[in-house]
Amino acid sequence: MYTSEKNILKNVRAISCGSYHVLAAVGNYVYSTGLNNYGQLGHGHTNNMDYFQSILSLKNIGIIDVQCGLHHTIVLTTKGKLLGFGRGDSGQVGVPDIASVAGGFIDVPLIPGKFLF
Repeated sequence: MYTSEKNILKNVRAISCGSYHVLAAVGNYVYSTGLNNYGQLGHGHTNNMDYFQSILSLKNIGIIDVQCGLHHTIVLTTKGKLLGFGRGDSGQVGVPDIASVAGGFIDVPLIPGKFLF
């Protein structure tokens, strides 16, 4: 996030680190950087990113939380919707039997009674 804005940190809603990638929800944008071998950065490709770039497809959706795993990411919208992307061969993005979601987003189904908490 190369910016000259001095107060950008006051707009940070959430930030999360995976093993080799980072996402930050700032204002109406979500930024990501790092390793992207499974599309866990959410940019629609698997190229690694050396600096924070805005995920254009998440702009103005209203992301209130981001969580990074080893090679996957889950984001929570203001409408209570979960979106997952990245490696998913063991159900990491909330959908069984999917190898990876390289930059696309999977709506994570919320099934009543299927949570452990």
